[in-house]
Amino acid sequence: MNPEQVTEFADELFEMYDENDFKKSSTICYNLEILSIDNVYCNVCLKIYKTIIALQINFTLTNDKIMFYDLLLNKMDKKEKLELCDMIETIHKLYETLPKIKFNKLKNELTTRKITTDISSILCHSNIQTKFDKCSICLDTTIGKTKCKHSLCLLCKSKLEYDYQNKEDEEDEEDEDEEEEDE
Repeated sequence: MNPEQVTEFADELFEMYDENDFKKSSTICYNLEILSIDNVYCNVCLKIYKTIIALQINFTLTNDKIMFYDLLLNKMDKKEKLELCDMIETIHKLYETLPKIKFNKLKNELTTRKITTDISSILCHSNIQTKFDKCSICLDTTIGKTKCKHSLCLLCKSKLEYDYQNKEDEEDEEDEDEEEEDE
């Protein structure tokens, strides 16, 4: 990690923070422009509050709830505002956290914890019905379901919707090109 880049990024965050009086808006959201983490398409942003900075990750296309939330800095016990050194500390924590985030297909979540093995076989008894099933595409065990109750892990759902969205965009561009040629 380049110290100059850390300082520049910290300066940018601190300037945004310093300009916000936290009366009009209680949160600053800094989009990190990350397309995917562990092959899951997502929106990644730093949420900056008056005394807290958190990493928040949402699925891009599925409009599902927050997938991952990690407190990077918490000065709640102090009544002070954040300082430039807090931004630098946050960037270092962000740099350490991002490579640890993995997608757990079984639980349909991003996590920094060790991903547990498939426990569905341990729970397989005649008197027990689990929420686990095989994803219709990748055949990995998941608790994910479509609206019509088919098993689908969020990783496959995300890929399907991303591919579909990109195909629509390409078709729109082709239509525009054809219209221009006709003129």
